[in-house]
Amino acid sequence: DVENISNSLIANILNGKNIYVSLDDKAEYFSCGERVYENANDKEETSNGRCIVSTTSLNLARIGLICRNKTIDDFYESLENNLDFVRNQLVQRFDFQGGKFRKNFPCLFKYDLMMETSKVEETQKIRKCLKNGALAVSIVGLGECVRFLNVENKENLTIDILGFINKKLNEYCLEEKLNFILVETKDEEVLKKMLAIDKSIYGLEAFQKGKNKYSLISNIKEDELNEKCDVLSRGIHTRVDIKAKKGSGEKEIIKLIRKANDLNIKYFGIDVSKNDN
Repeated sequence: DVENISNSLIANILNGKNIYVSLDDKAEYFSCGERVYENANDKEETSNGRCIVSTTSLNLARIGLICRNKTIDDFYESLENNLDFVRNQLVQRFDFQGGKFRKNFPCLFKYDLMMETSKVEETQKIRKCLKNGALAVSIVGLGECVRFLNVENKENLTIDILGFINKKLNEYCLEEKLNFILVETKDEEVLKKMLAIDKSIYGLEAFQKGKNKYSLISNIKEDELNEKCDVLSRGIHTRVDIKAKKGSGEKEIIKLIRKANDLNIKYFGIDVSKNDN
């Protein structure tokens, strides 16, 4: 309850603990912030008994880099082709996983950890359970992608790209009768490795000096909340990490939680570290 924030919650945030705040009383979240709630195969919206079946990271920065001297139409064509490729890869992976049998996962079915486990016989395949899970398209380097593109007005480009991706994922949901969701890759090793590979291919001059990993659009400073709330609410099923202002105390953290709620940011962490870097 945002109106009755506990003292222990505030104390743990101020002590730098890994505390994440959920203001959504319906949906649940995984450790990296992925949300699974809507279901293409059921009118009932719930998180219970569902999972992320597979995740594939999509390097948007590279697509922007490849298209930096091309038109915006060329960029969207390339983005669509890459999304189709990711869709096909996730569906193939789903078919492989769904082709396994109940007997291959004794613990999963013994404790009914997933939806519809009771409907699967011992010798049956588990597709009917997995279809309630989600196939995650995990984007990398959206901020860099926008920077690379040769477009005069970039003010709404981030939102336009997210809208385009979400439209495609909704189409995939209808076509495949599976749940596709949009998340953001938060694994630092992945962010570093993808940037290192792109530097080795395209050279250092294309990148900001001293940059060693791709940035996260879900990592923001407190004073960027109003500016970026539209971006963060564009169907990205991921946790937002907010850096509080230096010297923030109990009152400031409470105000920040309420502000995030007002901006419809329902799952977030707050960093109150003294280091501004």
